[in-house]
Amino acid sequence: MIVLPIIWSWFTMETHTALLFTAYMVPVNLLDNILRPLVMGRGLDTPMLIILIGVLGGTISYGISGLFLGPIVLAVIWQLLVAWIGERESA
Repeated sequence: MIVLPIIWSWFTMETHTALLFTAYMVPVNLLDNILRPLVMGRGLDTPMLIILIGVLGGTISYGISGLFLGPIVLAVIWQLLVAWIGERESA
């Protein structure tokens, strides 16, 4: 997703402005990929790997709406699975 604004900047802005924009956007977006799952998973008992897989899979499958729906659906499935396994062990 970051590629399109960078390409657009090189076609519409002056060279030094486009270079500064590119130098700013690449690290910010790489950092965003790390921080987004951490922030979305705060306060949950669901493992961070499940949240990360939900974010990545949801975004790939459904775009922006999948970014939010993917981890929610996967976290609910995870909690149901944990409850189901806990119920079977106690019986």
